[in-house]
Amino acid sequence: MKRLLILLATPCVLVGCSHTILSSSKQPGVVVVRKDKELADAVKLAQDGLPRFIARLKHPAAGEHFAIQARFRAKMNFEHLWVDHLSFDGALFHGKLADQPVIIQRMNKGDDVNFGKTTVSDWLIINGDKREGGFAEAVLKQKQGQ
Repeated sequence: MKRLLILLATPCVLVGCSHTILSSSKQPGVVVVRKDKELADAVKLAQDGLPRFIARLKHPAAGEHFAIQARFRAKMNFEHLWVDHLSFDGALFHGKLADQPVIIQRMNKGDDVNFGKTTVSDWLIINGDKREGGFAEAVLKQKQGQ
């Protein structure tokens, strides 16, 4: 079985492996991915922007909402899930799963989770109609023609 990486995005679920977009799965809004340079570049943009994201998270403007997509491991597979209700203690992010996992059976939407910076694959800052981040999400939506 190929290693799957699931990227769950609001409102669609995105699935991948080392980043090549293959096809939609039977799950509504799920895309299977293997290798894709644009997606890998988007994850790098998210990683490079983490210091700015953390600074904003520590001192949010009125009305700002924050979410991070992080990689969680399930045996030989990975699932990338959105997490909100975030805090950062200098080493780890703490929050609640905003998505229901597809392959990780031991986790559920709303569970408390902790994870390090190296597992982050995307982030969002939303304030009303204004959105910042969402680098991987944008690449996958563009490749799906949305």
